[in-house]
Amino acid sequence: MDDIESNDIICFGDFNVNMLVNNPIMDDIWNVYGVQNVIEGPTCFKTSCGTLIDPILVTNKRRISSSFNVKCGFSDWHNIVGCVTKLQVPKQLPTKIQYRSKKFFTMINFVAMLVSSHSMYVKYSMMLMIVIICTANY
Repeated sequence: MDDIESNDIICFGDFNVNMLVNNPIMDDIWNVYGVQNVIEGPTCFKTSCGTLIDPILVTNKRRISSSFNVKCGFSDWHNIVGCVTKLQVPKQLPTKIQYRSKKFFTMINFVAMLVSSHSMYVKYSMMLMIVIICTANY
């Protein structure tokens, strides 16, 4: 994994630190790494008021297109949290397709073009085509 380079960090899990209340020690840690939470609202309802202990911390909020925090029923207290990231895929260049017009097609010019080709595959194909043409005319 050493050859993969990325400047973006996404960190998530059950931190057991309520991010809905001010916590100077955790704020210092988040600031050192330059991370921000993208989850809003409480994620754990073990207490009556709820706590946000399942954050998703990211260094680049613009890479996150959406996040969610939903009650799931799998856990006795925790919601499911997640986020969707934006991928930066390079735009594919258009494919240039070159073709010839059959308007001025002649067999003589076509064979001459094949003969002038340096590809062995084309030369063998040309010999096969000549055999087929000769056989069809016979």
